[in-house]
Amino acid sequence: MDISILSRPGAIPVLLYVSRNPGCGKTSPSYTPGGCIDHSREARINEFIECGLMEIDLHGRTKHRKSLYLTLKGREVSERLEEIERLLGGTQPFPRAS
Repeated sequence: MDISILSRPGAIPVLLYVSRNPGCGKTSPSYTPGGCIDHSREARINEFIECGLMEIDLHGRTKHRKSLYLTLKGREVSERLEEIERLLGGTQPFPRAS
């Protein structure tokens, strides 16, 4: 894995969403603010799982729910992204789920 994975469509929003909403369902970060599914975000989730930034817990609340969590490496990357966000003076464009 190299840093180019973060330049792909939907990569940073997905990583920050899961960071701010640990245990969210696998499809949750795939929805855009308008409620449509963004398939590029689904692809990023799978890539992040493959490269070790995210993991799936199949033993969540129900047997059919796939809960997403960041790995240690994923948490370190997301912390640095949030630090960059603070340095740039940005707001949180990818808030916690309500």
